[in-house]
Amino acid sequence: MSLPGVYNNEEPSTKPPTDLPAKPTYKSYRKKYLKMRHGFKAKMRDSNALFDDEQATVRIANRLQEQN
Repeated sequence: MSLPGVYNNEEPSTKPPTDLPAKPTYKSYRKKYLKMRHGFKAKMRDSNALFDDEQATVRIANRLQEQN
């Protein structure tokens, strides 16, 4: 028993089966950029939340500094 392409110089069969539908040749840029935009918006939301927290902390620190 010999495997094609392993023990001898035969090339394995690379023809796809004809009963399967062909893969579409286009790329879904819409899906790609929607996914990228979703990730960007999530990161911006996190960034804005951190900025707001930082600003609130600075205001509290300034208020405490004035009181003492």
